[in-house]
Amino acid sequence: MQFVFSGCESLKSIIIPQSVKEIKDKAFEYCEFDSIIIPDNVSILGEDVFSGCRLKRIYTSEEVKERIIKRSPEYKKYFDETVSTKYDF
Repeated sequence: MQFVFSGCESLKSIIIPQSVKEIKDKAFEYCEFDSIIIPDNVSILGEDVFSGCRLKRIYTSEEVKERIIKRSPEYKKYFDETVSTKYDF
């Protein structure tokens, strides 16, 4: 689905589950959250996923970071560090 959380103002931080393989176009467009954790399993990132967000930091592996920056170079500023994104729910 596209625009899944588009315009959501109540999210403050997001942890994407390990089961997610793709984040579709504009999934978080104009959201109010500060940070997001993206697991290694995410191999496909849509267009303008974080367009208009107040995003401050993206936590993910180096591999996912490179995919995000390749797709959308303007998001480079959100990566202070890369972290292990292996976790169990």
